[in-house]
Amino acid sequence: MKLRSLLLIALVPALLTSCLKSKDSLGVIADDGSISSGIFDRFYYGQTKSFALLGSPAIETLDLLDMRYSAPRKKAGKIHAVLAVDNSLVTAYNTANGSSFVALPTNAYTLPGGLEFDFDPGNEGRYTFKMTLNKNNLNLQNAYAIGFKLVSVSEGVVDQLQKDIIVTILVKNKFDGNYEIDGSFLDASNAAFVSAYPLEWQLVTTGPTQCKVQDAVNFGTPTPAYLFWTGTGYSYYGSFGLVINFDASDNVASVVNFYGQPSGNGRSANLDPSGVNKFIAGSPAVIKIKYWMDQPSVVTPHRAYFDETWTYLGPR
Repeated sequence: MKLRSLLLIALVPALLTSCLKSKDSLGVIADDGSISSGIFDRFYYGQTKSFALLGSPAIETLDLLDMRYSAPRKKAGKIHAVLAVDNSLVTAYNTANGSSFVALPTNAYTLPGGLEFDFDPGNEGRYTFKMTLNKNNLNLQNAYAIGFKLVSVSEGVVDQLQKDIIVTILVKNKFDGNYEIDGSFLDASNAAFVSAYPLEWQLVTTGPTQCKVQDAVNFGTPTPAYLFWTGTGYSYYGSFGLVINFDASDNVASVVNFYGQPSGNGRSANLDPSGVNKFIAGSPAVIKIKYWMDQPSVVTPHRAYFDETWTYLGPR
């Protein structure tokens, strides 16, 4: 009896090991701890990480990428990692998504630490990959992107789910943001038309001192349009929305119709020079503006009169 009991005790570990091996086809249980490195931002943000920057300061250093490694079951030595710029990622992304990102020009950035760096030894580590932008060499009308991939590490493996990323960069002018719109409105062709203030609009950078103006709330997607009350319901002026231009002193230099000056239905936007017509910095910043919608086929000299204050709410 004693011999048979000893034989059974001896067989149990062998049976357990056999069962574990049969259920560990990927080698996870037997693995003493792989060292895995990657671009952690890919895990956090997905395929693209976005920066929306102000035009000032002209030279700006960004904490661009968060690089990490993990060695869960053993301590890693110093790990040398190599990144590469790969703008084929940008081209493929544009093709797949119908976007039009422009590859970040080489004269618009430097990489202070280069494309190679070292992780310190340990069970896990981080490295902040930096980029210095020279916005003077960027066209504010473009949305830029740059692709990076982690090429190699001196110990362990590159995490294939975090091996590459696209960084998108939009430089916003200082007028860009969300605004609350209030003021007065008159349509000379129809006294029943009255304002629907307050409205919420967005100023969207289209140039160093230019923004398109779009309703952020009432049209499903942000749309250049002016919403008003007809007396029986809400409506808007078809093919009428603003593009606003500023001068070097933050004065409103002009407004034009986003849909054409004039649009196909004869509508144009023009600045009323009797207004303050200025961006006034402060907390919050405001834009004081007077303008007209002109449509000579309906009424002259001006069809609609607007006298508004746009109060900055925050970034888009």
